[in-house]
Formats: sequence, C-alpha cells, structure tokens
Amino acid sequence: MSIETAATSLVDVVVLTEMERMNLSQLCVSSAKEVVPPGLLPLCNRPLIWYSLHPWVEAGFPYVFVCAVEGNHALSEYLRQAFPQLRIHYVPVPAYVKGERSTSCDAVRAYLNYKQQLRLRDDDEPEPLTPAAGVPRDKLREERAALEAEPRDAVLVGCETVLAGVPLLPLVDRFYSSLASVTALLFRPLPRKEEKKAAGGKRHGPPQAAEPLPVAHSFSCTAYEEDDVIADMTAGARAVPAAGGPLHHRLHFLERLEESDAKVGVTMAFAARRPNLTFAADTVDMRLYVVRHWVLQLIAETAGDPDESVEDTVIPRLVRSQHTTVNVRVHASQTPDERIGFAIPPYWMYTGHQSSVDSLNAARGTVLPPRADSLRVFATIYEERADLPCKLYRVDSCEAYLAVTQELLEGKARLMELDAAAPRASTVGTDAPAEDEALRSRSALAASVPHNPLTLTAKEGDQRLHIVTSYVSDASELFNANVTKSVIGPGVVLAEGATVRNSVLLANVVVGAKCKIENSVLGKGAIVKDGQTVRRSFVRGGCSVNDDVSNAVVE
Repeated sequence: MSIETAATSLVDVVVLTEMERMNLSQLCVSSAKEVVPPGLLPLCNRPLIWYSLHPWVEAGFPYVFVCAVEGNHALSEYLRQAFPQLRIHYVPVPAYVKGERSTSCDAVRAYLNYKQQLRLRDDDEPEPLTPAAGVPRDKLREERAALEAEPRDAVLVGCETVLAGVPLLPLVDRFYSSLASVTALLFRPLPRKEEKKAAGGKRHGPPQAAEPLPVAHSFSCTAYEEDDVIADMTAGARAVPAAGGPLHHRLHFLERLEESDAKVGVTMAFAARRPNLTFAADTVDMRLYVVRHWVLQLIAETAGDPDESVEDTVIPRLVRSQHTTVNVRVHASQTPDERIGFAIPPYWMYTGHQSSVDSLNAARGTVLPPRADSLRVFATIYEERADLPCKLYRVDSCEAYLAVTQELLEGKARLMELDAAAPRASTVGTDAPAEDEALRSRSALAASVPHNPLTLTAKEGDQRLHIVTSYVSDASELFNANVTKSVIGPGVVLAEGATVRNSVLLANVVVGAKCKIENSVLGKGAIVKDGQTVRRSFVRGGCSVNDDVSNAVVE
C-alpha cells in the first residue's frame, strides 16, 4: 500500500467550524442579530472553509466530517456545490450544552456519536433492491460507506486553519512512524519587518496609515527534543528533513504564550536524560492535531464542561502527562494513565509482551514500572522560508482576517504580473522573470485561488472608477471612487469621491461621498456617513459610522 493510500485510509479528517478563541463576532454577527457562520466568511473570492478543505481534497482524502452548529443549511449547501467530488458527512453540534456555548470537545463527542449512528444504520440496512423494484444498490459505494463508519484515528482541524503549500500526506505518515498518540502542527513564521529593522531609524514622508498590516501571530511556549530515537528507528533511518521540510520533535510542553501562568517546570533528572531539550516561544499552534482514536474518546469524556477545549486544556494536559513520575522517597510512581484518569491502550507493536521503559522513555530507574508509557506527543514544525511557497495561517481574529486578505491580494497580484510577463519575455528569447524570493512564501496561498475577479488596474470612464489590485464582486454601484488593494463584496455602494485602501467591505455596505476607508473591515450592511474617515477599525455589520474613527471597534 502506498503512502498516499495508507494516509488517506487510516484517518478521518474532522473539520471543526466553530472553535474557541475565534474572535470574529464583529464580522459574523450584525447589529440585527443576523449570524453568518465563520466558515462562510469570505476571504477574497472564497469562503474561509474553502481554504481549510481545499488542501485535503488536493491530497486525495475522499471524505471529510464537518462539525457545524445544528441547522447550518447554508454551509452544507455551499460545500455541496464547491466540492461535488468530495463525500461530506455533516455532523450536527448543539449550539449550547447545559446553558453554555458548546466547545470543540462537544464537537468531537458529536462526531463520535455520528460515527456510531453510521454503524448502527449499516447494521439495520434493508435487503438490496432488486432491479424490478428500483435502481440496484451500488455495492462498492455501500462498502466504502461502511468503512467510513468504522472507528478511526482522526485529524482535528479548525476551519480557521489555512494551509498553503503544506504537504499533508507526510504529516500523517510521520505520525504513525513515530508511534505518536498525538501530533500537533506548529508553525514558525519569519520575524516581522519591524523586528528586523534597527530602532531609531528616521521615517521620511507622510505617516504610512494605509500600508498593509502585517500578519500577527498568537505564539505558544514549547519545549521539545531535537532528536527521537524511536521515531528514527521506525522510519528506517535517522530522520533528517529535506531542505525546507518540516521538523518532527517529541513535545514536552505546550501552552499559549499569553497565558500568565504558563510556566515550564523541569527537574534536573528530566533535563539530564534529555540533553537536546529545546525551549522556544516563537511557534504558533495551528489547531491541527492528528490523534489516536482513544484520544478522541478521552476528549469526548470532557465534553459538557465549558472550561474544557481541545486546544487550551486537553492537548496541553496530554503533553504534560506523557511521562511516569516517580517519588523515590516512598517508592511510588504515577503513570500517564493515572495522571489523565484514562486507560491508555498499549501501542500495537507492544501488545502481547512487556516492553522495556528504556525503549520509549529515558533510562530505567529503580522505581519505574516494567511497561513503557504508551502516551507519546509530538510536534511537526513548519518553518517559514522566504524562498519556499509554503505558509500557514490562523484566521481567528478580525486583525488576522484583514492581514491575510491583504497578503493574499499582494501575492495574487504578483503571480498575475508574472503570468502576464512570461509570454512577452519568451518572444525576445529570454526566460520569464524570476519571482522575488522575498514573496514566495506569501504567494503560496495566492497560488491556490483562481485569478478572477481580481483586477490589477482598471478605469471605468462612465463611472470615473479607479480599481487597482482588488477583488470587486459588483461595480454597478461604485461612482467616481478609488479602490486599491481591497475586497468589495456584492451590493456595495461607494458614493462620489469615496476612497478605499487595504480594506474589506462585506456585502451591502454603503459608503458616503468623500469618505476614506483605510486598513479596515466593514461588516455586512454597515453604513459610513458622508465625509467620514475610518482607519484601522472594524465596524460590525449593520452599524452606522457618523464620525471619524481610528483604531476602534464600532458596535
């Protein structure tokens, strides 16, 4: 069996459409209480969930499970049209559990219950229809459906996770070759431009209020080993990633950097057994976890508690609990099973006989139990390189939404310019211009999106409309306006003399005469009165802006 076939057959892809910490309420909820599912929030000319699902479709995964709030018919209808070749299972998740908003743990429990219902339905299937009674049943399709109902390991991924140029099949393959219980996907972005420049430099010209915003990341504190003997042995050789390839590490600590109580406590004995232990605070947890089926069951047991979530509590707890702790004074030990309160099944390689602690842990101690710990947590880290078309995003805030949109526009414009220049260069016997290496990582996402309806430069004479590097869904209501590096949704009205730069205007926004919109997002149906300026702000859908606003949230 090839890696491609094995990877797509061993795991379920489970998309969680409403994760914790998705601070997009200004864009998804209007003042009239009209709610847009986060997955349908447009990112340029595609909804957000398209960017989440597209890499898995390209990798050859034949089906996915989409966990969405009950009654989300608009999402299911869009996915049916956008991915007709993909078998999509819609898992209904209650919006509230015990009076509290449902969490990612509730979504995982709903997914397991859905799988159980699939198995029960397969067991109770009626006899096949005869040709005389109707269309004969598709045996192969029924067999595939039965296999999809079987308990499997899973990839849990949030719909706000955007993977551009990431090879997914090696990620799954490495999960199995390292005997991991959990593998978390992390991303190490390049330092921002402000961090590279020396402080104190003089800035010439007017303030750069309309310059695109850089993508800001929510970093995590991590502690990981540079080498893992077992992972190298099971892979057949010492695992040395190719140039620009991911790094696979045994993970010992994972907490959000912003958490004030995130403290790494390591004993001298623990550190002595792991000389290659590395501490870092420059990686981003991408909310993508490849997990064993028993981990899914553990997550489901925590459902119903509003304080429990996959990212914030369950995964960090598993990371901290994967080693047996020893109290030498009283000759007692506490195994991972006891620390998490769950019976961890032994890995299949060690079923039927005892395995030494030396194999999966560190050196044997006087009190360590004879059986090796079966809980192993890893991290696969992708490092951004300017010369490689690979980058990861988390669109979980209004700031991230705007910054990713601007980066997508920039990358798409660059790719379109290269495509336009290639034929001209070939006519004079020269090669097409090489893409600027500094833009390759930022062009990875743009390469997956169709060119249209991006407009590089256009001037509409009758309307005196000037559009540069923008997505414009409908220009019929744009009069004597200037639109630069922006996204204009359907039904938007721009009155005489309006200027929009580096901004996103969702559907049915009305901008008055001589208004200036810069580095801002206006929600569906928002209204900006004549002559007002909106800079670096977010306007909730349906709200009205009557005065100039800057660095604000209008609700």
